[in-house]
Amino acid sequence: MKLTLKQHWLTYVILAYGLLLTGVLIEKFVADFLLDPTDDWWRFWYLFTYQTNVMVAAWSVTYGLGKLFNWENVLNWLTKKIVVIIITVNTLIVFFIVFFVLNPVLQGEWNPISSLSELLNHNLSTVLMSMVFFMIPGNGELKNKTAITVLIYPFVYFIFHTIIGLNFTFKDGAPAFNYGFVNPNNYGNLFVFVGIVVLLVLIFGALGFGLIQLKNKLHPVKIVKDIRR
Repeated sequence: MKLTLKQHWLTYVILAYGLLLTGVLIEKFVADFLLDPTDDWWRFWYLFTYQTNVMVAAWSVTYGLGKLFNWENVLNWLTKKIVVIIITVNTLIVFFIVFFVLNPVLQGEWNPISSLSELLNHNLSTVLMSMVFFMIPGNGELKNKTAITVLIYPFVYFIFHTIIGLNFTFKDGAPAFNYGFVNPNNYGNLFVFVGIVVLLVLIFGALGFGLIQLKNKLHPVKIVKDIRR
C-alpha cells in the first residue's frame, strides 16, 4: 500500500518516533547498563519507565510497518481502544511520577531536555500516545468496567517490584527498589505505605476511567442497524 505524506503524515511520525526511541533504548541499555560494571544489566528491564517505552517503541514500529505493508489483522489489534488506552495510561504514569515525584516541577528539578533519553522516555512518549489516543479512532467497545483492565499491568509490576525489593539487592548493596516512594522501608508506619498505594491506585484508576469516557465521546462505536423490508 503506497502512502503519501500528505494523507498519512501521522503514520510516518509514529514510525519515525518508534525507530528513534528504539535506537535510544538500545543505546541506553548497552551504554548505561550492559557496559557499566557498577550497575546491574537487568535493572533496565526492571524499570517501569523502560518497560513502558519498550511497549511504545514496539507499538509504534509495528503500527508504522503495518500501515505501510497493510497488515490488517495486526493493525486491528494494535488500534483496539483498550490497547491504546493501556499504553497511554502507562506513559502518563511515567510522566506524572517524574513530573511530581522524582524530578518535582515545584522544586525546579523538572528538566525534560536534559538529554535525548530524558526527553523521549519521560515526555515525548506520552505526547505521542496522546496523539494516537485523540487522532486514531480505533476499534472495539469500551465499557466502564474495563477501567480495571488499565490497572492490571501497573499493579502486577508493583507486586513484583515489592517482592524483588524485599528479597534482592543491587550491586551497591541497596535493596532492589527502583522507586523510593513505593519502598515500604521508607515509611515508619505500614499504614502510611498502604495509604500511598491506595491513593495511587485511585488516581490512576480514575485516569483510566476518565480516558475511557473521553474515548467513547470522541470515537463512539457505530451501531449498524439491520433494516429489513
